[in-house]
Amino acid sequence: MDENEQIPNIMDGDLKALEIWIHLHSEKIVRFAYQYGLPIEIALEVATQTFEEFKNETGSINDGKQFLPELYKIIIRKVGTLQPTSTAQENLFSFEEDAELHQDIGKLDANIRIPIILSKFHDFNFEEIAIVLNTTEKEVSTWIDQAEQSLQLNHFDKRLELLNKSYNRLPIQFKEERITESKTVSKIEAKTSKSIRWAVALSTLLAGILITSFFTMNKAETIKTSDSEYAVEYTKLRDAYKEALMLTNERFDKLAFIQSADKQMQVFLESEKNDLLEVGESDYEYILNELKIPSQMLKDFPTSYSLMSDEDKSIEFLSSYRKKSKDIISIYSEVLWDYRLDVESFETVGYGNKAEQMIKFSDELPEELKSVVATMHDHSITLREDKATGKIEPHLFLTAMYQDIIYSLHDNVHGYALFIVNEPYLFEEIMKLSYAESFYHLLTMQDTLEKVKQDDYLYPDMYEEYVELFYKFVKGSKDLNVFDGRGIVKNEFKQTWQRYSEMYGAHPTNYLFTPIVEEMEATGWKASKSWDEFDRSKIEEALKLSKSDELEEIMYGKPPHIDDDFVVLTNESFAKEVKQLYDTFKSSYDILVFKGKSPIYTVGVYDYANELNDPETMYHLIYDDNMDYMGTGGVQSQKDFVSKWKKGFSLFKDAQKSIFYSGSMNRIGYDFLADVEIISEKMHKNISVYLDKEQNWYLHSPWVEELPSYQLEEDIEINENFKNEAELFYGAVSMDHYPLMMEGSRAIDIIGIYLYAGEIGDYQAQYGLFVQDEHADTIELEVYIEQMSSFEPKNMENHYSKISFTGLEQDENGQWPGVATLTSNLEENPEAEPEITIPMRWTEEGWRIVYTSNLFTE
Repeated sequence: MDENEQIPNIMDGDLKALEIWIHLHSEKIVRFAYQYGLPIEIALEVATQTFEEFKNETGSINDGKQFLPELYKIIIRKVGTLQPTSTAQENLFSFEEDAELHQDIGKLDANIRIPIILSKFHDFNFEEIAIVLNTTEKEVSTWIDQAEQSLQLNHFDKRLELLNKSYNRLPIQFKEERITESKTVSKIEAKTSKSIRWAVALSTLLAGILITSFFTMNKAETIKTSDSEYAVEYTKLRDAYKEALMLTNERFDKLAFIQSADKQMQVFLESEKNDLLEVGESDYEYILNELKIPSQMLKDFPTSYSLMSDEDKSIEFLSSYRKKSKDIISIYSEVLWDYRLDVESFETVGYGNKAEQMIKFSDELPEELKSVVATMHDHSITLREDKATGKIEPHLFLTAMYQDIIYSLHDNVHGYALFIVNEPYLFEEIMKLSYAESFYHLLTMQDTLEKVKQDDYLYPDMYEEYVELFYKFVKGSKDLNVFDGRGIVKNEFKQTWQRYSEMYGAHPTNYLFTPIVEEMEATGWKASKSWDEFDRSKIEEALKLSKSDELEEIMYGKPPHIDDDFVVLTNESFAKEVKQLYDTFKSSYDILVFKGKSPIYTVGVYDYANELNDPETMYHLIYDDNMDYMGTGGVQSQKDFVSKWKKGFSLFKDAQKSIFYSGSMNRIGYDFLADVEIISEKMHKNISVYLDKEQNWYLHSPWVEELPSYQLEEDIEINENFKNEAELFYGAVSMDHYPLMMEGSRAIDIIGIYLYAGEIGDYQAQYGLFVQDEHADTIELEVYIEQMSSFEPKNMENHYSKISFTGLEQDENGQWPGVATLTSNLEENPEAEPEITIPMRWTEEGWRIVYTSNLFTE
């Protein structure tokens, strides 16, 4: 359950939402007190008092964003009045090294102990810690550095990560007597009738039903004994998920998301029983979603629709998937630890490392370990060997089902989706993936971090991984040196820095790589001041600038002021000015001829050159780097352009006006892309134009519709593929048996539709493909249908073997004719004519068949 969903309801006076929000944080607060150094019983007592005080102060908090900081301020204030005592005798940890580290943290001075607990075990960033402690981010950073130095740990982050897993397994349970018997609650303005009904019931629920149920050890058993239909179905699903994970009852009950679902189900059942809540199917469905294991989440992902347009729900889905998966992985890790002697003694034979062979030969493992290892793959989890320590650990991996789902999520979250199944990217100083793969993932993470709304779960974790990986790509690591034996930057670094310093747009990568590359090139790739001064803060600042849309202006300056323009194309003055510009430009090919003119005039001269069969002039009006993406060298020469050029229809054909709107401009580094809009009665079309850094306009990747006489298709086989394509075209253009216009369609596609429609007896669709005007024979629809119904339908691939088409020159009537030729399949039809010609004509709607009385008849 997302706590942020509850906050608006709390602010509106919904006391049930307040209860849920409190319970979502209850175990965190107990753990904080224990992490501070209090015995578990005292931690439970302090947490209880914290909730009571927070409950009474809620009405005075005006900003929902302050709920969590205020909660932690209260617990910090309370633990600060108590003296930490040794908790070693409690023996709550499974691993001795975790118990020792817990004791060491408890011995730190309080001013550095609290910041490191909040940072490493409660996912607070420096800004959030500063708010809670009423200090500065710089001070927080200093305190955490002091804590790290005091602890003097090898593999610092890894050790804390393992300790955090042990904290999450603590047997935390509230008891009824631990909640203050207060019958009053803070005054929250009731804005709805539902809130008013709940005001009286809240304290009873907090002190009795809810708290007792939430923190009782036998929640699942309590649910099983209920005779509610909801409880019966819930229990069946719960048992099915336990079987799917192949976990014992004890291990399954430790899963945090299962505990959370049980708590919510207990509240639901108590509410149903006591008629204190408006119990509904939507509430129950929400609980069932909380209960789902990750593999079931993938199976149940809504394939009938996607989340491509919903960033928030995409993040919600991925967050839930990751939390649950990490929860399961922590339990699998516990199993591996309990059987560590069996893992250590497992003997490998043949190919593959120990992790791979344990999966392959899982039957040789003890029963519980065998069941878990054999089942992991079904839940997108596999075993991997840590490159740094050699330890066998479970990790998520990318499955085909998960990969398919990625592309049904919002584009902004793709970095999150890949991060979840690949983290961590670094084992100490060693990259898990190859250099090239790692950089691809870095760019994907960067794209998400730049665009996504910042959440408090996925964002900080991926941000930390991104910064560390980026740093390694600049400064190298223990196993990957930047410089070779001669003191020169190695090629893999050099090529990466060069390539991504030239990438389009304004991103931390090209912003930070560009000065390094320029300085390295000046010294023969031996030295760079920017490289020497590079640190993680540079990455953090660059990403911050990018997210605030400041980076682009810093890198490329302010965009130029360009006026909008509107031209009436039927006005003779426009045609006259275009001709003058053409004559002047052709004499020198100096683009400065167009200075002060809108790009409409550049398009006009390009179009005029087409009319005059002048491809040389057209070439000089095209941006000369428009095909050269990131230095690939694919620029088209004038000779190639002219040799391949074919005259096309005028861009202004039948158009009345043209508009340039500066709002269409999109930056590409120092340059801009924009559109010139050409408007006629029947259609609007956009011509892409390019403004270079000298503020000269060019056409960008222009497309001119070639004249019908150029169209040529030679000997296309009429086979199963051709027939399938014809069927697809038929389906696309048929609506209630009336074909839609197929503007720009190939002539052979029209013939394919005609033949397929004939096979299925849709003569009405065939009729719609004819030219019907004064320059062609005509026939009434009813007569045509009656005539064609008398013939046996032809299976196209049995009657014809090939089709070709040739466009012809414009005729004296201004029409554009063409001829399609069908080659008969003489093996199947030896008596047939070897070839059948079909006259066709190009129209504004595309190619159409010219009807003749003997068309396709035998």
